[in-house]
Amino acid sequence: MKKNINKNISSITVVFLSMFLVVPAFAQVSGVSVNGVGSASTSRMQLRTEARAKAMANTVQKVQGTGDKEISNRIDSLNKLLTRVQSMKNLSDSEKTSISANLQGVLASMNSLKTKIDSDTSTTTLKEDFKSITADYRVYALVLPQTSLLSASDRINTIVSQMQTLSSKLQTRISSAQSDGVDVSSANSSLSDLNAKVTDASSQASLISQEISTLTPDQGDKTKASSNETILKDARAKLKVANQDLKSAREDVTSIVKVIKSDKKNSEATSTTTN
Repeated sequence: MKKNINKNISSITVVFLSMFLVVPAFAQVSGVSVNGVGSASTSRMQLRTEARAKAMANTVQKVQGTGDKEISNRIDSLNKLLTRVQSMKNLSDSEKTSISANLQGVLASMNSLKTKIDSDTSTTTLKEDFKSITADYRVYALVLPQTSLLSASDRINTIVSQMQTLSSKLQTRISSAQSDGVDVSSANSSLSDLNAKVTDASSQASLISQEISTLTPDQGDKTKASSNETILKDARAKLKVANQDLKSAREDVTSIVKVIKSDKKNSEATSTTTN
């Protein structure tokens, strides 16, 4: 009996020793630490967390780079517009001041936005800031079209001034031709039309300047954005009318010149016959 008890004790001892030998081996093969079964799982979680953090950092860096480029392009365009505004000849000083102030304000906002985007670490915040480049400041949707229209208006007024000077000279030539016995009825009609078209072109240009010179970015206000778009559309329509006026005025000049040239030919022919 005693012998059997000793034998059982020996068997139990062997089992316990086997367990202590097997567990470390199993842990080594399975990657589970003897001191903590969950340490391998924790390690994998850390790796996933680090991978996500790295991916987010790469995304942030990429968006920041794109944002900086978009903002820099707009800043360059705004600086060029500032120079163009100062060179406009037919805008009043108050109009130039108003436009320049708007451009300076947008420039300041662009620079502030660039600083904010460069310091963003959250993808959510960065996404909103990046979106505001186009959604809030409207450099390409408003500021550039606005200044381009003002530049076109300024050019129209320059041509109008030239046409008015030319009209005065043509009137003198028409009167001279009439004194020589030339039928100048068509020339007078063309001159009247020329003056009317030039006056209308000048009026259209003035209206363009008045309605768009004070426009400012909508800053996300949909009602204001819609209003700005409507005004820009109307200004483009007026610009089209003004350009058509000037085209018709040039055609009138051509008609008048033909009459003047016929008077010159008649005078030369008369002079040749007399001699």
